[in-house]
Amino acid sequence: MVKLGPSKWLQDDNNFHLGVWSLAMVGVMFSIACTYQGAFNMYAMTFNQGRFLGTTGNPIHASILLSVTIPSLIFLIESRRRWDWVKFLWIAFLFVNAYFLFLTGSRTGMIMCITSILLFYRNRVGMLLRFGLIIGLILAIILSFIHPNSGTTDYTLLTDRFVSGGNTREGVWQNMWNGFINNPLFGRPLDGDRLGFGESSWLATADTTGLLGLIPLIMMGLGCLQMMLQLHKLGVKKPEQFLHTSTIIAGLSSILIGSLGEPFLLGNLSFPVMSLMIYLSLGKYLLDVDEVQKKYSLWQKNQHSGILNTM
Repeated sequence: MVKLGPSKWLQDDNNFHLGVWSLAMVGVMFSIACTYQGAFNMYAMTFNQGRFLGTTGNPIHASILLSVTIPSLIFLIESRRRWDWVKFLWIAFLFVNAYFLFLTGSRTGMIMCITSILLFYRNRVGMLLRFGLIIGLILAIILSFIHPNSGTTDYTLLTDRFVSGGNTREGVWQNMWNGFINNPLFGRPLDGDRLGFGESSWLATADTTGLLGLIPLIMMGLGCLQMMLQLHKLGVKKPEQFLHTSTIIAGLSSILIGSLGEPFLLGNLSFPVMSLMIYLSLGKYLLDVDEVQKKYSLWQKNQHSGILNTM
């Protein structure tokens, strides 16, 4: 569907912009729906044990959704040269998403977000520092007006989750690794009423499908890393494409980093999987355009040389 749909629609820069906009709008609609519900009763839909989950199944799902859309929001902010109301609107939604991400209490989501921002501004240290300072200042102002145990959220508990540094996945990861070692070819035999995955896309694949499923997943991961490297070189070679390439690099890196701690790559038509395919389609479009331009430049050079030889 993605190959015959969005991939076929990518014909010019406006289509690329629309593709990124579609990802950003997922985060925008998510934030609007949760804010609207929160205006009436925040607990009814958006909190579970003091952690924000929005319209998703749990806080981890919410954090992944928010983190994956952040590179697209930054692209929409950076692509507008003028400081108009549209740019301020995108900035406002970015801050709302960052606030909701904090409320999830998810360290995986926070690592995904930080990784994507660092790679987005990898060649602009000054902008990165200003960006981090502004977000930190605004969040500090917001939290200063809220009591630590206000309403449905325990902000002290959330803060402790981010700074505690405890490893809550070691036992699960060790169990999946043992399952893979004991059944390396086809994975652990199915047991129970349904197939379940532990907290890692890669170890869960190894545990449940063995090398038969792990090898294709590794090939996919290497393909993503190869595209990110090619896009980085393209952004260096063509500064006018740096913003576009940085968006895809940030989006892919966020998803790959998050997949180490959560099994969302094994979901069926889940938002992270769809986002991965769309980011890959957008990245392939940028590389294809560069390849076509190279061939056209070479053709022009050959034509020019042929004309000179006949003179």
